[in-house]
Amino acid sequence: MSVTFGPPSGSPNWRLTKLEIALLLCQGASPKTAFQAASEALDLLERLGDKQGMGRALHAIAISHVMAKDYEAATKKGLEALELIRSSGDKRAEAVLLETLVSWSITQEKPHKALVMAKEALALRLELQAPPLEEARACLLLVDALAGVKKVRRGLKAAEECLDRLKKVDDRANVYGLVVVAMAQLKRDHPELALTATDEAIDIAREMGDKRLEMNLQYTQAEVNVQLQSRSDAMEAAEDAAAIAEELQDAKAEGDAECLMFSLLVRGTLDRPSLVKALNAAKKARGLYQKAQNRTGEAKALIHKASILGVDSATSSAEEMLQVAAEAHDIFEEEECIMGQSAALQMVAEAQLAKENFDEASSAAKDRRAVWKGLGCRKEEGDAVLQLARIHLGSTDYDAAEKHGLEAQKIFQEVGDKAAESVACVHLAQACLKKMSNEAEGETKEALASFSYRTSAERAMRAVNDAITACRHLGSKQLRAGALFWRAQVLGFRGRLEEALRVVCDAEKCFESIASGSAMVQCKVLAADCLAGLKHYDEAKEVADQAIKQASGLHDRQAESQAKGCLERIEKAEKKSKEVVAPPVQAAPKGLDAALATKRLMNIVKDVIAADDEISVRERRSHQWTGHTGGFLKQNTVQNLVDGGLA
Repeated sequence: MSVTFGPPSGSPNWRLTKLEIALLLCQGASPKTAFQAASEALDLLERLGDKQGMGRALHAIAISHVMAKDYEAATKKGLEALELIRSSGDKRAEAVLLETLVSWSITQEKPHKALVMAKEALALRLELQAPPLEEARACLLLVDALAGVKKVRRGLKAAEECLDRLKKVDDRANVYGLVVVAMAQLKRDHPELALTATDEAIDIAREMGDKRLEMNLQYTQAEVNVQLQSRSDAMEAAEDAAAIAEELQDAKAEGDAECLMFSLLVRGTLDRPSLVKALNAAKKARGLYQKAQNRTGEAKALIHKASILGVDSATSSAEEMLQVAAEAHDIFEEEECIMGQSAALQMVAEAQLAKENFDEASSAAKDRRAVWKGLGCRKEEGDAVLQLARIHLGSTDYDAAEKHGLEAQKIFQEVGDKAAESVACVHLAQACLKKMSNEAEGETKEALASFSYRTSAERAMRAVNDAITACRHLGSKQLRAGALFWRAQVLGFRGRLEEALRVVCDAEKCFESIASGSAMVQCKVLAADCLAGLKHYDEAKEVADQAIKQASGLHDRQAESQAKGCLERIEKAEKKSKEVVAPPVQAAPKGLDAALATKRLMNIVKDVIAADDEISVRERRSHQWTGHTGGFLKQNTVQNLVDGGLA
């Protein structure tokens, strides 16, 4: 005799329970577990012909695909769910599903599809006289979609119309409308006007006495101040958010605020004090997440800690980084979080690279690649391939570095990621430049007689030019500066020192505009070497001395050592030039001896390549993870209000 616990599988209560379980699993379980539960619910609902339930189950399946970063499959299932929901006549559920599909389309960089659905979603919200928060969220998605098709003015108009409607409801609705306007102003690249809107929203929240609302608005304030390039004000907003979270005795929210501070600290000048503060923020965040029993948050904080340890060149830091990253990987594996596992593997590979365990570093990067390749996620696979290129640069396997750099470039071209494509081109240029320097000390007649040298030189020039072209219309000063810096390196090695000097000065101006101090030091060092190659020794010594002082002020020991080495090279070259006596009969040759000029330049070129500079590594280490987990500066602001429990 068998005993059955619970209602029979065909009963209405049981099928609804199955569906609710599936939806709950989509909020925190693994993609596989969520998919299985949603599929079981769909099977039961199909037998009963429940179209609305089938639509919700398909929605859950779509979410499970998003959890696995398979947006194509998610969109397909989402559209199937939309048809079923529409046929059931549930307009509110239809609006929710449309908004979900809009968000996914924006993530896939398909703004035209997003725009069509965003208009439908907002129209439904207005027809249903939806609550203010729902209307604000729909309008914000419309603003995002309009920005994607370069119609930011229409986005602002839609936001202002939304504010006009919401401020007639009550103070809370007014706040939501002001946030939408602030985001629309950011899309128009008017952060000063966005700041006015967020200031007003915060004042209203304070008058209401709603601490949680004020806390979430501080995140928006931080985002606006980042756009204004006012890191101190952004930090102040993050600190205010942390203080409110502590007052509310919300350990998770306080941990989130500490992660926000971490993100802000690593966005600016990576001097020693900032690194120490960032490390402390990561440690504090972990403790808070442990208190909140939030395992994913704890692992996220560990990744932040590992990324800071990776900046330190000490062997002990690399060992600790490896331990911390491995611990984070174990937690993410337990939580079945694919994004987290990938980030942890990235840090493991970086730690092994710092320890010069190249085989182990490659193994971790290959594991990371396999995760995304199996899911068909080309962009994330490209990131892993790019890391492999950097590892091969460190191991001096320059052919493999060139191969993976070129492969990463093609992947990013395929998915339309211009920023990542620019970074891949920089890595490709570095590999070619190293092959050139291994074959010759400069671009001499002997070097040009070599087919392999000429091939590497052509590929290096093409790569740096492609890097500049890829980021031309992105507005990223960081990417442009990095591409210019490496173009100057290639030009310098090839003996075109005057052109190299002009390009590296442009790169330094870009780095100065984003307060990237260590990169400015590298630019000054390269400029000084170019000036020395041109025999402008007094000017070269002056620039090298400026580099030393700047590096010292940043407490950047590695940059200071490189700058001092540069000054020593210049002084030796100047001394040697004074000792040389011109032959009495033969006149001094006109122009530069490319081999002699570039030989001096190669010392700093090799140092910078070996360190891989902060131009690409630090940005990708710090922001690749925070972009999708810390993510406070990039996430949907109104959705953040929902997550804060304000609906």
